[in-house]
Amino acid sequence: MDHSVVSYPIGTYLDIEQVESSHKGHFFDPATLRFFSSRISSEVLPVGDGWLFITSEQDKFVGGPRLYTIRKLVHATRGIESVGGFQHYETMRRAKREMRKLHAAWKESHEAK
Repeated sequence: MDHSVVSYPIGTYLDIEQVESSHKGHFFDPATLRFFSSRISSEVLPVGDGWLFITSEQDKFVGGPRLYTIRKLVHATRGIESVGGFQHYETMRRAKREMRKLHAAWKESHEAK
């Protein structure tokens, strides 16, 4: 995986591969994803200082449910943050609805300027 610096203007719509190539750490490494039983949604939305996307993880050691987290790739640090709490959503539908609300609020405030 190429971790070179990729620069996109704030507000640019990206796909998950572009987010992955912009990240500087091991979040998207296949071994990391396997260890945490992670899945990554393909929907990516710009918001403020980064891009939002959704991951899900399942604790395979105790057989827990698959839960969903809204994540943000931060422009300045190229790091990943959880938005609204790790595994905060019980369904992909709820996580996507909240992510779209966050994007809409940012877009509305951005267009008002």
